[in-house]
Amino acid sequence: MVKIIKMQNGDELLAKETSPGKFAKVRAFHLNQNGHGGLIPWMMLSPDAEVEINGVASIVDAPLEIEKTYIQSTTELILG
Repeated sequence: MVKIIKMQNGDELLAKETSPGKFAKVRAFHLNQNGHGGLIPWMMLSPDAEVEINGVASIVDAPLEIEKTYIQSTTELILG
């Protein structure tokens, strides 16, 4: 299940929860200079690593449309 993770510093992350408190393929939401949003790896040198994340304010299930965007950005799948 894809989760939205709100950090205490205000950052928002998307990640696949692999087990309670552990996440893989963590992506950060990023706005470019034109105001368009996208997902970038949270850990550039190990973008698919399984990690424990500290400083979490809250975690919720990602809505279906956001989950589709995440899956398309972390795999080669194109979802309709």
